Amino acid sequence: MKKIMSLEMMNKQQAARELVEIGKRLYAKGMVAANDGNISIRLDERQILITPSGVSKGFMKAEEMVRLDSEGRVLSRFGQPSSEVYMHLEIYKNRTDINSICHAHPPYATAFAATGKTMRTDLLSEVAIALGEIPLVKFAVPGTPALAAALIPYLKEHVALLLANHGVVTLGESALQAYYRMETVEHAAKIQYLAQSLGQPLALSRQQLEQIKRAEKEKLIEDITRDILENLNSGKDE
Repeated sequence: MKKIMSLEMMNKQQAARELVEIGKRLYAKGMVAANDGNISIRLDERQILITPSGVSKGFMKAEEMVRLDSEGRVLSRFGQPSSEVYMHLEIYKNRTDINSICHAHPPYATAFAATGKTMRTDLLSEVAIALGEIPLVKFAVPGTPALAAALIPYLKEHVALLLANHGVVTLGESALQAYYRMETVEHAAKIQYLAQSLGQPLALSRQQLEQIKRAEKEKLIEDITRDILENLNSGKDE
């Protein structure tokens, strides 16, 4: 796994602004209601910044974000952290490559979670590439260490999880990536629901999925190679 963050610690003010922006997007998209949902950003190896408890994600202020240490102790002078702090801390503990977590209740994806149904990842190439399998985690009481513990078996291999009778949690190397993954989960859930209402969805074959993943990997290698060559050429010009 990658090391935490970059060489410099995430600026607290910048992180707070990002949390506010992501909160507004979640609220505007109808993926949270009232005071639902929570988002966090890892500041460094010892601290995270998390959204406050009891505040609508659509109306948060940067100064309301709550700073915690890696054990969950509040470091901010004011504010109460989200009740889902146990879940966030457990994810960061198990995934040193993850720097942001987004938890929301998007209607279509949460409908799958509330009916005990898993989402298919063999219908859309974008889902196969961006998310992979989206497991359904058994129910545990929200806001408790039990919910955090229920996630552990799934954390190593997955970046998006359905929480039974609860919602969705997505992980990212950045706050924007975690949010985009939440959008992708909900978009895929809606498409699956509509496709099933029209008939039997046509699944991508295993061979097609392998071709998609191979093509994406080759594209990534090409992009990295191009960036390296561009950097080398720019160095020669100086």
